[in-house]
Amino acid sequence: MSEPELKRRVGFYIRVSTERQVKVKEGSLKNQKQMLLTELKRRNQQDTGWGELAEVYVVDKGISGKDTNRPSFKRMMADIEIGKINAVMFTELSSFPVL
Repeated sequence: MSEPELKRRVGFYIRVSTERQVKVKEGSLKNQKQMLLTELKRRNQQDTGWGELAEVYVVDKGISGKDTNRPSFKRMMADIEIGKINAVMFTELSSFPVL
């Protein structure tokens, strides 16, 4: 029996607004990545082949979440357009700008 085809190539979108938040454990970049890895693992346990991590986008610190003119965000959007990733996971909806 062959391996199930992965359904999603996932990008993690990780950001904090301030330098201070980088140092706070609950909202740190490292903690956000770990939370997303745990969720991705859970989803794959429930639905084999749900998705695989393709890229991590750490968005520039201190830039407003409403501003889409950020290098990491632009790279993520370009990767979506070319099909490198086809799903984005993030820890808080407020972290993702409204387009």
